[in-house]
Amino acid sequence: MSDRIQEAREVLQLLGLPKEQTNERAALTLLGLLTLDPATSWAEATNPLIGITPLMQFAADRYLEQPYAPNTRETFRFTPGGHVLYVGDASHGEPVDHRAVLVEHGIVNHEHGKMPDAIVLLPDRGWLVLIEAVTTHGPIGPLRRADLA
Repeated sequence: MSDRIQEAREVLQLLGLPKEQTNERAALTLLGLLTLDPATSWAEATNPLIGITPLMQFAADRYLEQPYAPNTRETFRFTPGGHVLYVGDASHGEPVDHRAVLVEHGIVNHEHGKMPDAIVLLPDRGWLVLIEAVTTHGPIGPLRRADLA
């Protein structure tokens, strides 16, 4: 593990994140979000808008000998141990749609437009994480919030 990755893990720990969110993958995510490669100082950090695929590419290009496979993008989120049950727009990858499991957890609305962009199950906590992607349309309004309720 590089010194910069270890530094990023220490930053995550200092921020008070739970242990499962201070692992190497979380550190790589932080470094990518700040555009910090091994030669860039922390003072030169930036905050560009970056998606998951470019974030994985950043980590592969600058830190990893063995990059993450594209079909593992679901494990590169801030839901360690989570199981992706649904991804609304999988136009750039394999569709993820486990509606039977969603029904087991009380999600019975199957209208595509009414579903969140992604749903992740954290089985050890019994949580469903509803994810809305950031768009240029602004924050979640009252109507969308009601759709997700």
